Amino acid sequence: MNVSRKRTRNRRNSTGTSGLFSITRGGGNGDYRIPVFAPGSIQEAIELIYGAFELADRLRNPILILADGMMGQMMEPVVLPEPKQLYKGREELNRYKPWTLTGSEGKPHRNVIRSYRAKPQDLEIHIHDLFEKYRSFEAELVRYKEWGTEDAEIVFVAFGTMARIIAEVVESLRADGIRAGMIRPISLWPFPATPFEALDPKTTRVVVSAEMSMGQMIDDIRLKLSGRIPVRLINRTGGMIPTVAEITYKAKKILEERS
Repeated sequence: MNVSRKRTRNRRNSTGTSGLFSITRGGGNGDYRIPVFAPGSIQEAIELIYGAFELADRLRNPILILADGMMGQMMEPVVLPEPKQLYKGREELNRYKPWTLTGSEGKPHRNVIRSYRAKPQDLEIHIHDLFEKYRSFEAELVRYKEWGTEDAEIVFVAFGTMARIIAEVVESLRADGIRAGMIRPISLWPFPATPFEALDPKTTRVVVSAEMSMGQMIDDIRLKLSGRIPVRLINRTGGMIPTVAEITYKAKKILEERS
């Protein structure tokens, strides 16, 4: 009995979206950034993974897909993309990637990739070069979707499984005559700015960060809004999954407080 309950509890703890801090702020020491994408469905997860290999290859940078535990236990029909080959043979690979480790055949010297820089001056130059690279592809990687934000008096922000729940909350509130909208960041780094900059404080009374954590995305939202619109948190944690009715009730209470 105790073992069974423990296994269930551990499995539920894995269903939350509380990994945002550790992933988007880096998983170790050093100045670096890693693009992070959060799928909202199994189909989208497949498409993001499919594209991530080419992105990582072209940018020479790790790409992370942040799917929560609940999504990892889902079963949904999907359409697999067509397979593709980036490079045909070693000769084409060497032409586009002269730095690859494919042996010294036909090359005047061996390729040696060094990541260790003993001199602080050299390391600082390298870090500045890295961040210049991040800036160069940051705009390309920003991805998001939004619904009903043009006239919304309350805008939810959610990703992953929580976004699926919030989509129903928006419908529920709209049915009750409350103008609700949603922003779903797909790229968690770089975090999208455009949909937040487009919100009109005269229309949108409050923005709600809907999370299955203690509020790991709310600071990103506040940074993008720059204090123009109040931000509130609706959340559950520990693997607890909120219901549509629960979030709808809390959202109405927030709007009453803002009246």
